[in-house]
Amino acid sequence: MTSNISKTGYDINTRLVYAFRCIGKGKTAASAFCAVMNLPPPPAKFESFNNSLSTALEKVCSKSMMKAVESAVSLNDNVRDLREMFAM
Repeated sequence: MTSNISKTGYDINTRLVYAFRCIGKGKTAASAFCAVMNLPPPPAKFESFNNSLSTALEKVCSKSMMKAVESAVSLNDNVRDLREMFAM
């Protein structure tokens, strides 16, 4: 079984980079992990995956925040001034 290929490379490489970034680790830790698990080394362009991941995460983050704002506006009777709604 092989990994799917996208514009940025093999899916498994993207997932590896994402996983290690999520736990605050980088290429050195990924290399050690792959060696211990008897896997091929991580992609040579490990750092280039950061740009692709960053772009994708920014898009998802923006969409999520927009949905949260629209939901709050809806709960506030479609009034866009949310200061009173969240005042403590």
